[in-house]
Amino acid sequence: MMSSQTASPSTVDIVCATGEAPFLARGRVRDQRLGTYTIDVDRDASHLPKGARVILSPPDGRSDRIVARVESALGNELICSQEQVRQRERREFPRLHGGLPVRYRRVPKTEFTATVARWLGGSEHPEVVGPEEVWRHPGRFMNYSVTGLRFRTEDAVSLHEIVLLELGVPEGPDRWRCTARCVHAGGQEADGTQVIALEFVQIPSAARAALTDMSLDAQAMLLG
Repeated sequence: MMSSQTASPSTVDIVCATGEAPFLARGRVRDQRLGTYTIDVDRDASHLPKGARVILSPPDGRSDRIVARVESALGNELICSQEQVRQRERREFPRLHGGLPVRYRRVPKTEFTATVARWLGGSEHPEVVGPEEVWRHPGRFMNYSVTGLRFRTEDAVSLHEIVLLELGVPEGPDRWRCTARCVHAGGQEADGTQVIALEFVQIPSAARAALTDMSLDAQAMLLG
């Protein structure tokens, strides 16, 4: 039993938002004592840094989530210590609705490689940032997760197209520069809009961590 009196699950889905790409895996809890978990992971976890936050979610969709910190990661063995238990929301929301400050712009293929490098490097040159009128500002309420966004737009973004993206969180001062690939384009509807889904390609680890925090807070609010 865990110190919080919550039963330790035998199989867990593991999510870590630290780093340039999220770590997603499934593992088996081999041992659990006094809030410390030893987990056999189905992929190499060696790159997870000590202190990184991970979320352990039983795949049954009904049990509580465990928020923990990495103590060590060697090969397929992950050891982490529990920080808190988050009750599972009443419904399952793989993507949450939130008010995110987001803007994006498309870049011609002939300019893409050079522009992206400078954009991610923080350049403020007009050729990189572009005029304000080329930026699109989707409605602030959209579906989001640590891996991407889904929203309605009047822009004709095409499947597999990569866009420049600037992202923040509500009431937060930071704006992070990212790139994202269109993985769904719903086709133009009668009102001239379409629903698109963007998957993050390059995103700062601080942005992923902020989205993770926002997701956990939103899930807690659903419980009242």
